[in-house]
Amino acid sequence: MAEIDATMGQAQGYDGGDYNNTQENTDPNMPQTQGNDPMDQQPSTGEDGAPSANPEEERFNKNVAANPQDFNSWTSLIQIADRSSNIEKIREYYDGFLAQFPLCYLYWKRYSDHELLYSDKTKQAQILDRAVKAVPHSIELWSALLSIVIEDADVEEARRQFERAIAHAGLDFSSSALWDKYIEYETSKGNLVRVSEIYTRIFQIPLENLAEYIQRYRKFVDAHPLSQILTAEETAQLERERSEIRDREDLDKKNWEIYEGERQREEREKSEKEAIEALQEGENAEQPSAEITVRPALPMPTAKTDAEIDMDFKIKTLIPSKEAIYKKATEEKEKRKSMEHGISKRTYFHVKQMDDSVLFAWRRYLEFEEKEGNHSRIKNLYERCLVACAYYSEFWIRYVRWLERSIKAFQADPATTLQEIRAVFQQATNLYLKKRPTIYLEWAYIEELHKNYDRVNELFEEINRLVPGHVETIIRNAAFLRRRKNEAGSLAVYENALQIPSILSDSKAFTFLSVQYAKFLEIKGQLDKCREVFEASISKFPANKNIWRSFIAFETNVRGEGVEERVKGLYERALGSGSSLTAEDKQVLWVEYLEYVSEFASDVSTFIEVDERFKALYPHKAFPTTGTSGGHVESRKRSTSTHNEEESQAPSKFNKSNADYSQGGHHGSHGHGSYGSHGHNAYNSQAGYNNYAGYGYGSQPGYNYNYGYGYGQYPNTTATAGYQNYYNQQQQYSQQGYNAQGYNM
Repeated sequence: MAEIDATMGQAQGYDGGDYNNTQENTDPNMPQTQGNDPMDQQPSTGEDGAPSANPEEERFNKNVAANPQDFNSWTSLIQIADRSSNIEKIREYYDGFLAQFPLCYLYWKRYSDHELLYSDKTKQAQILDRAVKAVPHSIELWSALLSIVIEDADVEEARRQFERAIAHAGLDFSSSALWDKYIEYETSKGNLVRVSEIYTRIFQIPLENLAEYIQRYRKFVDAHPLSQILTAEETAQLERERSEIRDREDLDKKNWEIYEGERQREEREKSEKEAIEALQEGENAEQPSAEITVRPALPMPTAKTDAEIDMDFKIKTLIPSKEAIYKKATEEKEKRKSMEHGISKRTYFHVKQMDDSVLFAWRRYLEFEEKEGNHSRIKNLYERCLVACAYYSEFWIRYVRWLERSIKAFQADPATTLQEIRAVFQQATNLYLKKRPTIYLEWAYIEELHKNYDRVNELFEEINRLVPGHVETIIRNAAFLRRRKNEAGSLAVYENALQIPSILSDSKAFTFLSVQYAKFLEIKGQLDKCREVFEASISKFPANKNIWRSFIAFETNVRGEGVEERVKGLYERALGSGSSLTAEDKQVLWVEYLEYVSEFASDVSTFIEVDERFKALYPHKAFPTTGTSGGHVESRKRSTSTHNEEESQAPSKFNKSNADYSQGGHHGSHGHGSYGSHGHNAYNSQAGYNNYAGYGYGSQPGYNYNYGYGYGQYPNTTATAGYQNYYNQQQQYSQQGYNAQGYNM
């Protein structure tokens, strides 16, 4: 299973509803049957014989009123409704449940059955029409709706509904039932030409049981005359071939007539000669006459009948043309067969988290279709994916990014595509990812890309309303305003954020934002203000080791006059008797202090003095040496000491170790991504918002400060909940080539 966030109870990227363990193995698409549970108890009756309120029903109603995403309470109410004969109660509970979980297709089917039982077929059809709009790739729901349409609608309306179903679900690997129903309907109406057209469309789709259709088509062609099954185009082709055959027959007949005329002439000449010779017999016996040769007689060519021409057309033209299309589709089916098998464990909606193997299978399948480059098939697969993976923001983000790329890749209309993208975001935020900042932030990027800046501001406001103090949103908002050349606005975002109660009470969030704020100020050249921010953060959280280290890294990096004294001054403050740092944290800073003066002190006496103080404090601590000076601490870039072990192992509540993030596209040689290694002010571009790095300055040659905050270090507080999961998703995009796309910070 995907890794579970210790605080949120969610898999990486997963934002499922309230789904507790009372029905852990329950498929949400399977309406429950009566069992030994509280709902099986019949309501008690009062003195007047009327049923009194069911206490369990009241409890479940209170639950869903308090939390509309309480899946189990909803299904319990559904069970109560199923056992009643009250259509109003049935409608109330089914409507309430399906408003929250519209992808549970079998509940739609059960709801429609109730309407047929207690109301009429019209109401049933209305429910099924709502159902296919909610779950447009459900073959079962389309089949149920079409069964009603076939009985009650006229031919044109029935065909319209069939085409509507095919447009949504006809490309699905297992959509044969839908195509079969269409063939059956047109056959019943005697429109064999349309049946033939349906077969032709099927042969272009890599369906699971495609081989069955070519066999059925051959039998279909054998059983009917061509006049009943050929399309207009095929009829025209047959007539062309018939005309060519008749032209050849006419030419053959003319040639035969010429040949026969010559042959008969030769026969006449021969007969005449023989007659003359008979009269003159013996007169010139000594002079034999020349022999006249007569060509042999040939039979008169016969013309093919129309039936023979039709049979030849079937065997040599019609069926082979379909087999050629079928062969290509079969090859495409074989390419997809293993991938369809991989996702087969979860092609339907479920509130439970998905196995990692199935998530991988969906990613792999999407990558394949995108490489194949068929717009319709790519879009179809994304729509299928978002049913099964509705609670995984990575797939929604991936889909909108593909839609955005399709403007160039497929010459899609920009305005139409933008409206489609907005519809996707609306669906995600209204139903499945209601309180996930990730999806809103992606939406903000898309709107900014299309220069809809007012809408971007609205989206930031919406996130702040949903999740006040969300750290990533604060950083993104400031970056957006910076891109808009609103420097004052960017500064205000940081300053206001550092006054939010949830940030003020969280040392990690506060110091991280302080570092980001200082980084922004340093870029703008406001070094004194930058120092003020660091000092304020140290004043508020003096026991936070990382803010000290970031401040030191900042001073080292900006250099300038007095840099050595400023850096030494910070180390002395951090390590002095009045320091609030733990003994362990002080030890880490002592190691770094010693290394700093070893490499950068202007006077060797400074190093000797710090070295002696260090030895006095840690006389029995054995450290690996550099091999150049006995007892000196080895460079932390090469060390395998306790310090580095601490830095590389994040507690479980912080989810993943820092090492995981080295794959996420960060700059710098180690750790969380650096401000720039080896003395370069190489700010991360943060392309694809995948590279939020801490203030890890690699300040001087051979000295690599990488100890700012990376996202993975955040605890999952209100301000930062979901941060780690989001970051992990973006690593996947980085590996797959989906990050950036011009969305640079």
